[in-house]
Formats: sequence, C-alpha cells, structure tokens
Amino acid sequence: ASAAPGQVGTASIPTATVQSSQRKVFFDSVNKRHWAFFFNGSKIKYRSSSDGVTWSGTSSLDYDTPNFSVMHKVIADQSHVLLAVENNHDIIVRHGIITNTTISFSTTVTAFDGTAIDDSYKKPSISIDSNNRVWVAAVMTDDAELYDNARIFTRRSVGTLGSALDTWEAPFRIGRKNGLI
Repeated sequence: ASAAPGQVGTASIPTATVQSSQRKVFFDSVNKRHWAFFFNGSKIKYRSSSDGVTWSGTSSLDYDTPNFSVMHKVIADQSHVLLAVENNHDIIVRHGIITNTTISFSTTVTAFDGTAIDDSYKKPSISIDSNNRVWVAAVMTDDAELYDNARIFTRRSVGTLGSALDTWEAPFRIGRKNGLI
C-alpha cells in the first residue's frame, strides 16, 4: 500500500521515532489502515489513517520513553501489533488486536526484569518468527561503570502470538560485554 505525504503528529523532541532501528509505522491489510507510533516527550502515541493523509485522533500508552519497538503481523485474518517498551529497568511487552480503527491491548508482560541501574535493560527490539513466537532483544547494563558494561540479550516466548505471552525461554546472551552498543 502506498500513502500520500501527510503529517501524523507533532513532537518537539528529536527522539519521537529515532530510538529503535525498527520502523514505527505499518499498513494493516486486514482493516486497510496505516498505523504510526511515536513518542511525544511524555507518552507513546499512536494514530491510524485510511489514506496516509488524514489521521485519526491520537491514542496513547502511558510510557515515558522513546525507547520502544513495534511489530505487526496478520494471523488467520486477525491483525496483531506488538510493542516492546523500556519501562524503568525492565523491557515489557504489550500485545494488541486491531479491530477497524482501534487497538485493544492486553495486560503488560515483562520480558526482561531488571532490578536497578546496575541491572537494567534498554533499547528493546521485537520480532515474530515464522512459527508466530515472539522474540525480544535488549541491551543489558550490569554495572555502574560506563566502559564495557553492555551486553545484548534475546529471548523467545514459549507461547505463540494469539496465546498467552507470559512465559519466556531463558535469556540468551549475544556476544561479549562491549561499551559501544
């Protein structure tokens, strides 16, 4: 689907959509709508459009972070959206079902559970594999030092998208500690 240029929203901060390497927009082929997610400086906002020019009213999720990732997938004619969000020291996942112009989000699930500044997860990324299992990756800092304290971890949901996402496989570390992540 293509969209004519249009303004989705306004934000006076440079991090409105920049913090994740993943796009924060997608086209929902089931409901024939474009969706856009962005950070306005205090909340994650989202809107939809049938033509990419005129956008619906803004909805929001009460997370005060630009560090979030969005993924969309259609399974059996049902449109799913997933968000991985940096929340305090954790990475949480929100699963939503899109119906027409609304998203109904399920309860929050913790994918990575950090406890403090020296056990903190940041910069999430989310994906869905061909078996409809959810993957979340994040950078973990494990001490207060600023040098060589970051590692990347990933983990996969035990259940598939559309079922409960409250159980996760053990985290898997990718590579060694690095200060350049």
